[in-house]
Amino acid sequence: AMGALYASTGRDGVMMEKTGPRASRFVVSQRLPFTREGLFWLLIAAAMLVTGLIKGINLINLLACWVIVLILWNWWLARRQLRHLGVERNIPDFVFAQTPFRWSVALSNSGRKPAHSLVVTEVAAPHAWFVGCVSPQQAVVLEGETTLPCRGAYTWNRLRLTCGYPVGLANVVRFVERPQELLVLPRLGLLQRSVLRLWLSRHCPTQGAVRAAARRQPTAQLEFHGLHAFRPGDSPRHIHWRTTARRGELMVREFEDLPNDNLILLVDPWTPAPADLGVNPNLERLLSLAATICWEWCRQKGDDFALAIASETPTLLQGVTGRELALNSLKELARVNGTPAASWSQLQNRLDAGDLPDAAALVLSLRGEVPLDELAMCLRRPVTCVNVAQGEERAFFDEAR
Repeated sequence: AMGALYASTGRDGVMMEKTGPRASRFVVSQRLPFTREGLFWLLIAAAMLVTGLIKGINLINLLACWVIVLILWNWWLARRQLRHLGVERNIPDFVFAQTPFRWSVALSNSGRKPAHSLVVTEVAAPHAWFVGCVSPQQAVVLEGETTLPCRGAYTWNRLRLTCGYPVGLANVVRFVERPQELLVLPRLGLLQRSVLRLWLSRHCPTQGAVRAAARRQPTAQLEFHGLHAFRPGDSPRHIHWRTTARRGELMVREFEDLPNDNLILLVDPWTPAPADLGVNPNLERLLSLAATICWEWCRQKGDDFALAIASETPTLLQGVTGRELALNSLKELARVNGTPAASWSQLQNRLDAGDLPDAAALVLSLRGEVPLDELAMCLRRPVTCVNVAQGEERAFFDEAR
């Protein structure tokens, strides 16, 4: 069978064909519908045919023609195997960088005859499967596992079907275009949430404050405080029936609101020079920390959370913690590029216009020249900064998970 595709995977996941004499030879050999063995026997048959014609030996001419017909018959039969085949790829909606994930490819046969000896190749992974037979009107599901090294959007374009059935002298290749975008989120690390909360409480007095306006949520009103007489608006589910029967009047359980865990996270993607995805290791560590905080904070539902990114086009996401807000935040972080010109002024305008919650404000940056005083005036609360370049996050964050 023909060798593996001579290509390399680019940073965005697209297969990039190499240039040079070797690549040119590969392109020529790929266009020829023969294997190396088939080319070898074709050259032998051509030499035998020339010799037979010159010498007038009919037996040699007969053998040469038989080999040529065998190769052409192999090519025609292999081409028939691929005629009624369809292929579909099923990949996750999102994956995490440097984390193994699984995907599948469904190979279906819509013809009336079985297809034999097939090789299905995922060009972007790259990964290949050998399928011995696909029955008519049936499908075979092929599963693979891979790891993508860097966050960002990867484009998976084509799948390759190869068949050399039955004798392997001819090799028919068919490319199936199935363009799909796979978004790779920043790598998640290990966050010690209790240590970070303690660190925030020392720098931000708003951390742990009780909500000014109570919100009905599953995690609220968990601490039993006492009893009081039933008042209009109290829930009948909170009636304490034993005390009600003893005192002769409706008594209702009284709860105490728990402290909130609101947070405003500001990300400064500053780098000394413009940095694409995966180029600057410090930036990747900063974004991994930001993604881990977003993911961990949104696991506890019902709190207010806001993410602000001071990129060239400032981004502000805010809402109530949950899976949807976590995914939206990580998708924004997955596309961030390093820039030497942080747009703090534009971000401050967006922060002024936004209805931010009463929460601690935390800045993640790679430099010490963050305008904390201006941010504190804009947010009307203390703002603290973690310099990832100096390793200040190591007290509560570990990149390995």
